[in-house]
Amino acid sequence: LRDKKFLFFSDILIPIIIGTSFFYSRFFNLTLLPIFTDEAVYLHWAKMVEKDSTNFWISLIIDNKKPLQIWLSTISFKFFSDPLFAGRTVSVFAGLLSLVGLFQVGKLLHSRQLGWFLAFLYIISPYHLFFDRLAHESSLLNTIFVWTIWQTIKLFEKDRVPKLRDYVFLSFLMGAGFLILATSLLFAFLPLVVKIIFF
Repeated sequence: LRDKKFLFFSDILIPIIIGTSFFYSRFFNLTLLPIFTDEAVYLHWAKMVEKDSTNFWISLIIDNKKPLQIWLSTISFKFFSDPLFAGRTVSVFAGLLSLVGLFQVGKLLHSRQLGWFLAFLYIISPYHLFFDRLAHESSLLNTIFVWTIWQTIKLFEKDRVPKLRDYVFLSFLMGAGFLILATSLLFAFLPLVVKIIFF
């Protein structure tokens, strides 16, 4: 009976609490904060892409800005009529991916309990709370970083032989990161740094 209660708490109740807390903290009054200059520019470019597909690379052409945030905002416009809400929703779901990634990192390093603790810290972090509620690339970049950490740990997991899919996923993360911000290419050195320091 005690084991069943523990399983209910760890497998059902905690995920519900974490998930509810995350979505409430991110979606509550999402458009209350006035639009920032960068957000306005990104959303304008996304609208240009939505109206004419020849503007697909408009952010790169005009300001050398990587386009993934703009592309995802364009997709989000199809589901939400308010452009600001649509653009910020992209960051909310990027934050959700970061939350899941941190849970997986904690579980891989130690236990599910550590994973839930890291997820909780992510929810209450002022930095992530701020950027998860903006139509800005920072939340997407954080997602790439978190999952790069997870994949790096998987690569060097004890008694596990790295598989092709590990390198494919790592390459995907690098490619997606480059479409967000060029400095994300620095994440490519993370496996090498981990290898030198810990192995």
